Amino acid sequence: MSNGKKFRIVNKKVLVDSLQLHFVGVAIIHFSIIVLVFTSTLFVPVIIRLTSGDISSPEVQAAAHEFLILHNRLWLPLLGALILVVLHNILFTHRVAGPLYRFRPYLESVGAGDLSAPIKFRKKDHLKKEAEVASQMVESLRDKVIRVEREFRQTNSAWSDLKNALAGKATGELQQKIDTMDTRIDECGNSLAVFKTDDEKSSPESTAEALVKETV
Repeated sequence: MSNGKKFRIVNKKVLVDSLQLHFVGVAIIHFSIIVLVFTSTLFVPVIIRLTSGDISSPEVQAAAHEFLILHNRLWLPLLGALILVVLHNILFTHRVAGPLYRFRPYLESVGAGDLSAPIKFRKKDHLKKEAEVASQMVESLRDKVIRVEREFRQTNSAWSDLKNALAGKATGELQQKIDTMDTRIDECGNSLAVFKTDDEKSSPESTAEALVKETV
């Protein structure tokens, strides 16, 4: 799989992150509160009428009949509504949790120095603006690292020419400074070699390999 496709969202799972379960739980709580208020509005007046008179009176009989009708007709539609709310919430949050699920390894790879792979979302995913900003940030960092790498090559080349010119002539304190400079250039090259920028068009070798070899 190429780097460009490495972070493309292709996960077909509906539940991809615990964040979705949190949102579903919150939606169920909100739905339950609404159902409680709604059913209380319907049933409490009927229950009051049932308990406020003689069981054989027409008013109580009518209230009992109304109570049975509500009981038989209400709960199944509410259960169906709850199922629809849960399914819709899962599908909706999938468009948020999915991108977040893919953001984590992408940011981990950037933290490890891989600046070459873009992150891409599906058409209906949310957080596209955030992905665009993150991609622009990584692209800007990649350009800066590429410039530093090129300047490092030029500096290292000039330093090599200077060392060759001083070969056999530097002694004592000057030689010690040359050795110190060699060490620092090696450390700088090794630090830059951590980054992966795919800036390999001008050389058959990878950037990391070239930097390490140039400092040896």
